[in-house]
Amino acid sequence: MSFTIGGGVNLEKCYTNLLSADSNNNGFISQSEFLTFLQSNKTGLLNTNQYGTPLTQFSQLPQSFVGVYNFFACGDQFVGCPTLAGIDIQGLLNSQQNGGGGEMLSEQQTTYLYRLCKDT
Repeated sequence: MSFTIGGGVNLEKCYTNLLSADSNNNGFISQSEFLTFLQSNKTGLLNTNQYGTPLTQFSQLPQSFVGVYNFFACGDQFVGCPTLAGIDIQGLLNSQQNGGGGEMLSEQQTTYLYRLCKDT
């Protein structure tokens, strides 16, 4: 069953892609993991740039997606924070433990993740 709300945000797909992108399972999406997440979430739309060159690094992403990452990881779309672990998805990770029977997401975590999924 797929859970979609609002303007076509498929949260189940987004949550699955976030969890899959967190390759080290630390509950944070790093810059390189964000690229993986976007590429899986956009199903081929971000595999190459406008010139056909493969996107293999975070720095190659369009500025709008770098701004989304910075907003969720750093709190400001115009400020980078390379010393932070990344976008916090620990609430989502905890909710999926024990076969999905882990802790429930708080309202704040749900809103945060919805906005992240909507913006990507």
